[in-house]
Order: sequence, then structure tokens, then C-alpha cells
Amino acid sequence: MPRIATFTCVFCKKTVTKAVGNAEPLYCSRACYSEARIAEIEERIGESIADALRRLYIDERKSYRQISTILKINARTVMRYLERTGVEPRHGGEAVKIQWEGNSEARRAAARHNFMINCGPTFGANNPNWRGGSKSSTYSGKRWCKYADSIRARDNYRCTRCGMENQLHLSLYGKSLCVHHIVPRLLSNDDHPSNLRSLCIPCHQTVEAEFCWLL
Repeated sequence: MPRIATFTCVFCKKTVTKAVGNAEPLYCSRACYSEARIAEIEERIGESIADALRRLYIDERKSYRQISTILKINARTVMRYLERTGVEPRHGGEAVKIQWEGNSEARRAAARHNFMINCGPTFGANNPNWRGGSKSSTYSGKRWCKYADSIRARDNYRCTRCGMENQLHLSLYGKSLCVHHIVPRLLSNDDHPSNLRSLCIPCHQTVEAEFCWLL
């Protein structure tokens, strides 16, 4: 049960009275917590978070996941900080290329092998979208639908490539925006939010095609 507590924020030093949970409160607001985290990271890395992100993301062409490992923060936080600093996100094809190039040659060879083996059975009547065919799919069921919708919500229910709104997509195609794996799941087995983005059907087809030349 929430309780009323009076405490001093460890970041801005203001004394506030507010409803809190069971844990001892440290920060007066989410904004103070966020600024304290940034200050902690900047002290640890010895440069501003904006400079570090531009260096890693633009100059060194690191992926969200690689940056999160270097800075010891989660990939979603990396995305949020990049947005705050005004850095233009990469388009799908470039993001895939960077993730793919970061793998060792042995891992890439194994991924190609698995991709070719696992993709074969999804053609024709074995594809979940084939009328009268198999309906078994990794991307089915209430759990995936709920998870996919959380990704659409994170992306403000817009295609991250062209900006089409989900409502328009529904009226044009009869279904919500696609949730796309930046590095294909058959290669990465990665359902982390940092590897997912919302795309309309035309952009999804384009981005999927862009990946083919990497194999």
C-alpha cells in the first residue's frame, strides 16, 4: 500500500512530501532520477552522454546493443538518450548491416546455414499466411500479440520508416502495423525490443528485401 513520506531528493536536494511505495524514496521525480543516471554514466565514462553517443553511434557505427554493453545501460535507454540528443536514427537496412557485420565469420556462416534450413519449410502451404495451409507460427497467440502491440505503442503506433499511422494501416490493409525483427529471428533468435520495430506492409517488404544482399 502507498504511504505518505517526506524526504530530501538526493539529486536536486528539494524536500518533498508525496505518496511512495515500500522502498525508501531517493528521488522526487522521474526527471531527477533520469538526470542522476546521466550524471552517474558521465562520471564513469569521462565524457558527456551526448558526445559518447555521437561517437559510438555515428563515428564508430555501433549498434544499440553494442552501445548498451559499453555504457552498461539497457538498449531501450540508449534509444531514448539518442532521441533526446537529436541523433537521426539509422534506416532498417543500415541497422541490419551494422548488426550483421558485428558478428564473427563463424557465427555468420552458422546463421546462413540455419537461415537456409529453417526458411525452406515456410514457403507454400507451410506458410502461416497460405490460405488453407499450416497455421503454426512463432508469431501467433495472445502472448506475441500483446508483446507486438507493446512495440507498436513504443513507436507511437506509427511506421518507423515512413510514418504511416496504425489507424490508416488498419483501414488500408485490415491489420495493424507489422512488428519487424531488425536482425531476422531465424538468424538472431532475438525478440528483445531493441531488435524490433513497427513497419507498414510496404516498408516491411522493402526492409526485408534489403537484408537479402547481406546473406
